Amino acid sequence: MSIIYFITTQDIDTFQKKLQETLFNAVTMPFPLLFDKRYAALINTAYLKLTLPAECLTPEFYRYLRELSLQWQFDFFIKPQPLPANGIIAFDMDSTFIAEEGVDEIARELGMSTQITAITQQAMEGKLDFNASFTRRIGMLKGTPKAVLNAVCDRMTLSPGLLTILPVIKAKGFKTAIISGGLDIFTQRLKERYQLDYAFSNTVEIRDNVLTDNITLPIMNAANKKQTLVDLAARLNIATENIIACGDGANDLPMLEHAGTGIAWKAKPVVRKKSTIRLIITVSNCFFFLLKMNYNATHLAGREF
Repeated sequence: MSIIYFITTQDIDTFQKKLQETLFNAVTMPFPLLFDKRYAALINTAYLKLTLPAECLTPEFYRYLRELSLQWQFDFFIKPQPLPANGIIAFDMDSTFIAEEGVDEIARELGMSTQITAITQQAMEGKLDFNASFTRRIGMLKGTPKAVLNAVCDRMTLSPGLLTILPVIKAKGFKTAIISGGLDIFTQRLKERYQLDYAFSNTVEIRDNVLTDNITLPIMNAANKKQTLVDLAARLNIATENIIACGDGANDLPMLEHAGTGIAWKAKPVVRKKSTIRLIITVSNCFFFLLKMNYNATHLAGREF
């Protein structure tokens, strides 16, 4: 049997009725789809649980749910296989581990937001070569004082929910990593601030307390992000199925596809289209819920978790 979980910010009873009626009219099944309403105490959220034979979970049915989730604004995922008591969880930095885009925040400080944000957006959507776009943006930011970079980093905010989730992940024996196409001055400070195990990113020289355009090669593009994750797992003797990777941009796709559990985190359309697990609306709650389901969480007082 397969289990699908649905989480939404809508009224759960209204959502259940609407979803049940819509699927009944749109999908041919050998039996009625029965939803079980549950409550996850740790995230203070009601959710729906749908159990059905694995053969009914066809690509067409899953694709229909994905389209519906965007129209109706809900998140869903199939219950994954239990993870062991160790592994790796790797986050992209910009718009995943943190809520902001680091390079765009520097540009905002310098009054160059419009030009640079447009380049970032196109690169994350896969419309521009990442190496070329990164080199171009760093060239535009050349001369930025280190004090500005530090100020931007000080203002960076952790994605909602991660402050609660990180200790849970670490307690399960998972190694934590940022694998980013951003700047090392940001990733290293975030690593220290949140006591992560690893941080990998682009090194851009700072000389005389000023950012230069001297980028240490190779640039951390999509292929190198994946290879970094592969190499880290090999070094730690972690099997691929025990890797969780989270990202939002086109340069995260190879990393997400390689991981045993790849999560499109409020991702761009090109990433959502190719990802099995897409968290868009209730990201922190759904991610925490996904992790707990991975570990065969016990039931407390008749409520899951």
